[in-house]
Amino acid sequence: MEGFISMRKILFIGNSHTYYNDMVAMFKSKCCQNNIEVHTTMLTHGGKTLLGHSDEPEVRFNILYGDYEYVVLQDAAHPFGGADNLLNGVVKIKNYIDQVKAKTVLYMTWAEKAAPDNQKGMSLAYRNVAEKTNSILAPVGDYWHDIVIHYPEIDLFDQDGKHANKSGSFLASNILYHSVFPAGKGISLLVADLVRLLRDGSF
Repeated sequence: MEGFISMRKILFIGNSHTYYNDMVAMFKSKCCQNNIEVHTTMLTHGGKTLLGHSDEPEVRFNILYGDYEYVVLQDAAHPFGGADNLLNGVVKIKNYIDQVKAKTVLYMTWAEKAAPDNQKGMSLAYRNVAEKTNSILAPVGDYWHDIVIHYPEIDLFDQDGKHANKSGSFLASNILYHSVFPAGKGISLLVADLVRLLRDGSF
């Protein structure tokens, strides 16, 4: 495709926080806007943990034989299973990822609307696991929490107070994009731009 760089293949492994509102399609659209052609695949099941995914034959097969450059991992969030379960799930799946020299991306999720203080533990766990496993961190939860605290007029939650509404998925897709393909502004500056878009619903 004229003007585009070579195709990048990206596999998303997670649960409803990955597939809600077709968030991966939003991510793909953001890539297209920036002349990055991507092929995306999802292996997602509602409520499934990374440890649960690690035993699935389709996870092993897709990683080893799918020619993916990036694999995005997202663990269960509500409830969050804790740092040890996150680490064990990432390590088991990353064993396959490392065999094909692909890059691992950890998609940090967010705390429930009714329990924003839970974000601190979730964020710390994702940061520590990213460091221990030499993975790319997509700190969606951190910036989600900042918007919840500092811009309460912007609602990111679906009616259940756990999943993302379309604004939340838009935020997640943009943080993921800028984590996988960093360029230009840092994420903190880009979030200021996203806040303006979210306020007027012009995304």
